[in-house]
Parts: sequence; C-alpha cells; structure tokens
Amino acid sequence: MNLYNAEGYIDLTAYEALSRIEREERRAKKAAAYRPLVYICSPYSHGCINDNI
Repeated sequence: MNLYNAEGYIDLTAYEALSRIEREERRAKKAAAYRPLVYICSPYSHGCINDNI
C-alpha cells in the first residue's frame, strides 16, 4: 500500500480505503485466532442410550 499513485501524486482516498481494509483484516484474523475450549458436561453422556431415555 502506497500513499502515492502511479503518477507520483498523493492519493489519500485510496490510501485511507486500503489502510482500513488492511486494519479490518488484521483485526478479524486476530479475533479468529482466539477460540476458547468449551467442555460440555452432561449426566447423559455415559453412552448407554436406554438409561438416558
């Protein structure tokens, strides 16, 4: 990502848009990396279906 366009002029609109997209992608990647483990404990998890009904 560059602040200047191909002709060498400052292009703030494109720079800001691409900066925000990159920032959002980094935040989404960081949020996706956090996944806590969840353990489900149930009295019906012994494996005997007849006793659980």
